[in-house]
Amino acid sequence: MSYPADMPPQSGPHPQAQPNPHGGLAKLVGSVTGNNLNISRSVWKKVDMAYRQIKSMGDSAGTIFNSKAINKAPTAEQLTARARQSDKILVRLLALQGRYPEVARIAAGTDCEEIANLAIMRLMEADQDQVDLIEDLARGNNRATALALFGLLNTGYINLAEEIFVQRMHDGGLCAMVQRGLTTAFTLIALAGRLDQSLGKNYSRVYFDPVFAAVSQNPRELQRFLGELLGDPDPLGGRCVSSPCQSVPQEIKLMAISLSNAFDGPVRERCLCYAAADTDEVVARLATTLLIDYWGSADGCLPPGLQPFAMLNMTLLFHLCNMSASFKWPAPVDFDFYDREVDVLNQELERLDLRYDEPRQKAIQLRLEGIAREVEGIIERRMRSLQNLVNGISTMLNLPNAQLEVGEGSFMAAYIIGRGRIKVAHSLFLDDEPLSVDLMSTLLHEIGHMEQDVLVMRLMADDLGLVFGQHSRHLRPLMERYADAIGYAPDPMFLLAVLRLRNDTPLSTADRYRAERLIDASYETEQGHQTARLMETRIQHLEKSQETLLSGAFDSQLLTCLADRRTIESLFRQGQIPAVVLEEIADCQLEFVEVMHAFLTRRYEDVVFVRPSTKNPDALPMALIGGRRHQLVDLAQRTMRGASLEPLLWIVERLKHLLVEVLKEEQKILRLRLTDIRRAGYHEEEAYVISDRAEVIVRALRQGWYRVT
Repeated sequence: MSYPADMPPQSGPHPQAQPNPHGGLAKLVGSVTGNNLNISRSVWKKVDMAYRQIKSMGDSAGTIFNSKAINKAPTAEQLTARARQSDKILVRLLALQGRYPEVARIAAGTDCEEIANLAIMRLMEADQDQVDLIEDLARGNNRATALALFGLLNTGYINLAEEIFVQRMHDGGLCAMVQRGLTTAFTLIALAGRLDQSLGKNYSRVYFDPVFAAVSQNPRELQRFLGELLGDPDPLGGRCVSSPCQSVPQEIKLMAISLSNAFDGPVRERCLCYAAADTDEVVARLATTLLIDYWGSADGCLPPGLQPFAMLNMTLLFHLCNMSASFKWPAPVDFDFYDREVDVLNQELERLDLRYDEPRQKAIQLRLEGIAREVEGIIERRMRSLQNLVNGISTMLNLPNAQLEVGEGSFMAAYIIGRGRIKVAHSLFLDDEPLSVDLMSTLLHEIGHMEQDVLVMRLMADDLGLVFGQHSRHLRPLMERYADAIGYAPDPMFLLAVLRLRNDTPLSTADRYRAERLIDASYETEQGHQTARLMETRIQHLEKSQETLLSGAFDSQLLTCLADRRTIESLFRQGQIPAVVLEEIADCQLEFVEVMHAFLTRRYEDVVFVRPSTKNPDALPMALIGGRRHQLVDLAQRTMRGASLEPLLWIVERLKHLLVEVLKEEQKILRLRLTDIRRAGYHEEEAYVISDRAEVIVRALRQGWYRVT
């Protein structure tokens, strides 16, 4: 993934977050070096009115609470998505309240596998055994049936799961459900594999033929079946990280590889790419051999829809991958030792009485600063070592040396467009293990983006007739053209390095056409970059908002949702609030009024509940005390500040969980959309071809399956 220069990268070709095993050490080094991403903006702003306090979460959570409702009528697809969102929230809320029969009814009645799976998970996680409900679902004919069989397995009822599975395979019920779209062929084979592992049986091979027959006449379902067997989480959708299924035996995976020969080239290639990442060496090696043979053939060398470019040459790519695969850090470092020492010193610092132990405090702080400097020195040396690798790759591609710099975020590496720089995740330098296959392929992916960037600059230089050494009058027009396409001017030093290496040699006709396609893609994806930037910011703020809600710091302000529904309405696009949310708010309102009535009548002799002055039919009643009207929410908030009223705390918890589930659902939707946006555009199509091939080749070289001579 390439990024505009003003857009901090938050992910790369592999968007999963990188775990940081050195939390305390990383924070310490970051605080000294300034590498940590410091989000100092508060999610909650100080204002006077309670409504504004809860509403202001939106100011830093991507306008969560204060976005304006859109009056445009929702589409059928949006209505379906909203209904499913409502059901997912309802399942979570019912489970929190222990209403498991209702959870099971939703599982049995839904047409959405995700909702059925969520319901089964909640039944499995229940404090009290819900095996009867799960068994009933397993004997049914709905989306939850096969998932319920997994539920029985995962809760220890293996023999019961076996009995139901064998019976329903013999009578053809489960295969019929595959044909009706109520479950998938892969689910049945994965379930059979789990039984094989637990009981030492061979159900996966015994039942493979009838399961295969259930999808063999449907090309899309057959593609989905074989892809999922080989570790593709979404064979009919966008590419994502491989997810090998450990319960599918080797024999079945090898059969899937053989059966994939019936597909056309791109579909077969995709199946093999996922199989090459399998944890089973036999499966991975066979898939790797078939892939490399395919990529070296006339049919597989150039993917459909792409223009030829240097890194599609398998000989060159093998050399680049060999350089990457053989890379090692210059010297091992025991970062765990530093991490333990930092933890011990921080613990001691917390225990010190600063009135009497100031010298010791200064000594500890000096040692912490010393550790930070030592580790930072190690990171700098490792950066130089990795820079040498990148320089070698850049030279082989006739590019200026891509400059590495440390960054923070969930990405591993990301190219900064127009700058000739690649950001590398800070945490990668704090690990003594050899650099991962993912990182090596990602580096080549990002260098591929740099090659694209250079090609675009060369095209613009050709169009201007620029001659190096006599280029001063052409620099400004070139930078303006680049800014028009990309959104900002290139770094002058990087541009000069590109022009120097260009050596006044014009692009070939094929390269010109490719460069023009890349420029067109830049125009097309500019809006996507802006949208992705907003989405990344919103996702971060959604996470922060959830943390803030769960911290309890603003519990009393949550009661404002009961008094003014606008705080909830603005959470939802199209102004369509899921029915479950309205019902939960209405239940909380009734309970809140009852709790406050009981509390106030015990506390005041002359309290009377009266209608509010507003015409809003959903408004809460007011309390008339001593002839003066009071808002119930204001009274409740003052009560919570002075004492703990258990029924009020329960209502707050219900509201808190409601809002958190809404935010989680929004976050999940945004992440899915963000993944699609990041992979959009011709330039990304090229770059992902590079990283897909590099990942397979680097892994093969490290395993010793191939050698470069």
